Amino acid sequence: MPIFFSILYYKYYVMLNNLTNIFNLLKTRMVKTVLEANDLLVVGTRDQKYGGDYKPTVIKFSDLQTQLNAGAVESVTDDGNGVVSVDNTDPLNPIIEFDGVSVDGVTITGDGTSANPLEAALPAAINRGLYAQTSSSSPVTNTTTESSIIGSGIGSLAIPTNGFSLGDSFNATLTGHISCLGSATLHIRIKTLGGVLLADTGVMDLTAATAKNWKLEVGFTVRAIGAAGVASISSGGLFSYTQNGGLNYEGIHFSTVNNTTFATTTPNILVITAEWNTASTSNSIYSDIFILNKTY
Repeated sequence: MPIFFSILYYKYYVMLNNLTNIFNLLKTRMVKTVLEANDLLVVGTRDQKYGGDYKPTVIKFSDLQTQLNAGAVESVTDDGNGVVSVDNTDPLNPIIEFDGVSVDGVTITGDGTSANPLEAALPAAINRGLYAQTSSSSPVTNTTTESSIIGSGIGSLAIPTNGFSLGDSFNATLTGHISCLGSATLHIRIKTLGGVLLADTGVMDLTAATAKNWKLEVGFTVRAIGAAGVASISSGGLFSYTQNGGLNYEGIHFSTVNNTTFATTTPNILVITAEWNTASTSNSIYSDIFILNKTY
């Protein structure tokens, strides 16, 4: 038989023999589902002296596993702080579980499995809308009664009992229209529904205005939490409007720290009111926009 056909015959013989061996293993149920450290695996090792340039060799499963896991995390231990735990049931595939871990201001929970995926809570510093006015407030006009200048909207103006945290900060922006006599005074108060004064403009002497724009900016920061006398809140802002006869803005800055009557141990509902010195149809103020955001 020519050499070429002899080599070809040999290769096919070897291949058929290997297939026969595999079928015999399957037939006799010599099949493993879990490899042990000393189990041998057949691999082809590069060698040009052999047909196909590979010679048959074997490697222990433990040696192969070591190579495949080189540089990988093989075990993790809990640092004992109670918010990170480790499941080392499979030392080569540890599951790290998070329970309120804070990374760059983001709180992470979960273990990354499909049943308990990792979740990152938004940090408190992200601006979050609390209330948005969707209709103009009722005009405060022809009255000396202190009245609200907040219109109906979506969201909430209420903070529940113990709902404040140290450093909580908020920003309120209002805009609207104002008309007043040259002899009018106006007093804007920012307070709680229970009557706790957070800030106010004081009594402002106004210059005549007819259907002019006004704006109120107010910021709040909780300095301490607790009962009245312990809790503290700092509030301040700016009220401005345009007078008749020009484009000049009139207004006043204000700032107040309440550390006597403010408390975080009771519910707090924000109220903003206006009060005229005289009842006249020429004295009128209402808001078109009111937005309350939590800024920290």
